[in-house]
Amino acid sequence: MKRLALALPILALMAVKCHHEGDPTVPKATAYAWTAPSYYGTRADSLEAPLTVEGVALGKRLFSDSSLSADGRISCRSCHRPENAFGDPRVVSTGIYGRLGTRNASTLVNLAYQTHFFWDGRARNIEELLIQPMTRTDEMGLTEPQITEKLQQEPYLTLFAKAFEGARPTSQLARRAISMYVRTLVSASSKYDRWKQGSYTMTDQELRGMTLFFTHPVPENRTRGANCGDCHGTISTAGNPYQLLGFKNNGLDINAADDVGLQAITGNAEDKGKFKVPSLRNIALTAPYMHDGRFKTLEEVLDHYNDPALFSKPNVDILIQLGTNSRFGGSLGLTDQEKADVIAFLHTLTDTTYLQP
Repeated sequence: MKRLALALPILALMAVKCHHEGDPTVPKATAYAWTAPSYYGTRADSLEAPLTVEGVALGKRLFSDSSLSADGRISCRSCHRPENAFGDPRVVSTGIYGRLGTRNASTLVNLAYQTHFFWDGRARNIEELLIQPMTRTDEMGLTEPQITEKLQQEPYLTLFAKAFEGARPTSQLARRAISMYVRTLVSASSKYDRWKQGSYTMTDQELRGMTLFFTHPVPENRTRGANCGDCHGTISTAGNPYQLLGFKNNGLDINAADDVGLQAITGNAEDKGKFKVPSLRNIALTAPYMHDGRFKTLEEVLDHYNDPALFSKPNVDILIQLGTNSRFGGSLGLTDQEKADVIAFLHTLTDTTYLQP
C-alpha cells in the first residue's frame, strides 16, 4: 500500500503532462528570441527552462509587484530601479518595514553571462539569487507558501497558465518567470558597443581613457595604464565568471566587525575581504559604489585605487599590487588628466536603451 501511495501522485503528474501535450486547449508558450552581440559569446548560466515570451512578460510584472512582500510595499524593483540601471541609489537597500540591509544592491546587468551571484557569491544560479531576497525577513519577507497563496488570483491565474502550459501559480514558477525576465536584461547598446560595431567614433579623451582602462602598466618601458582591465576584463567589464576567480580584495578596510565577503561562504581565511568584481556597464548611473556604498562618485573610486596606502593593506589582490606606473612601485600613480580620461571612457558604457520601465 505504501508503494502504491507513493506511485499515485507520480502517475497523476504523468497523466496531466501527457494530457497537456496532446490537448489543443492548453496554451503553448512562445520561444523568446534572444538578442545579444556575437562578441558577447555564450551565456554562462544554466537555465532551468527555456526563455519564453509569456514567461518574460510574467516575470516583468512580478518583478514590480509589491504585493509579494510582507508589508505590501517592497518589490524587486524597489532595490533594482530601471532608472539607475537596475541598481539602488541608496547606500544600503531598505526592505520591509524600513529594515536596513548591510550592502548596496548589485545591478542586474548581463547576469546571463555570470555564474556566481551576490557580493559574496553565495548563489550559484539566478533562481537561487531570487529566492533569497523574496524570503529574507529584512527584504521581502514572505515564505514560499505565502507567495504561492498570494498568486492564486487574476490576472496571475491566466498569466501563469499562458506562461507554463496551463499550470497554476507557485512560488517556484514565479521565481522561474522572474529569472527569465532578468536574463533578458542585456546591456549592449552603449557608445562602447557602437564603437565596437563601427557605428560610433570615440572622442580623443574617450580613446585615451579606454587605452588606460585596458592597459596593465609597465613602467620599465614607459607603458602607462590604469590597470582596470586586469579585473574588469570581460566584454561586460565584469570579473571572471567561472569558479571564484571573479572575486577580489580591493583594499577596503576590513576589521573583525566588518563584512568579510567571500570568506563567510568558503570559510577560507585567504578569502577575507574578497567581493565580486561587478560589471561596470552603466557605471555612471549606479552610484554609490562598492559593496557597502562607501563611494559617492567615480572620482572617489579612482582616488581609492590611486592611493599609495592601498598597496600595503592586508590581503589586497596581487593584480592591484602589480598595477603601478612607477618603476619603484608604491601606487598606481595616475595623473588628474588620466583619471579624467578613464572616467570619460566609463561614461561610454552607459546604455540608455537599457533603462526600461
